[in-house]
Amino acid sequence: MSPNMYQFPRISPDGTKVALSIAGENAVDIWIRDLVRKTLTRLTFDGSEMVPVWSQDGKRVAFYSWHDNKQANLLEGSRRHRRGRTALLGKETMVAPYCWSKDGNTLLMGNLLATA
Repeated sequence: MSPNMYQFPRISPDGTKVALSIAGENAVDIWIRDLVRKTLTRLTFDGSEMVPVWSQDGKRVAFYSWHDNKQANLLEGSRRHRRGRTALLGKETMVAPYCWSKDGNTLLMGNLLATA
């Protein structure tokens, strides 16, 4: 991978991928690094997403996102559906995801400033 500002790396449950935030000049998006194929695929395209967290089955990634006048949302994105996402919390929510429960029904969240 080329030099860049990589943030919040999270290894997939099967250990074959890493979800991470890559920051550019005025944007930050979620990317998926396939460790086996050595590819890098962009998951988000809005320039305002970070703090990815894998679901236990490795099919979904929850992440923190801010849009429209810096209003925060916690969103869930699918690796298969580039633009398909579900809002998990409403606007102006300053929490980020930490981890999913094993059954995939619960997402532990916390203060964004405490995430590292």
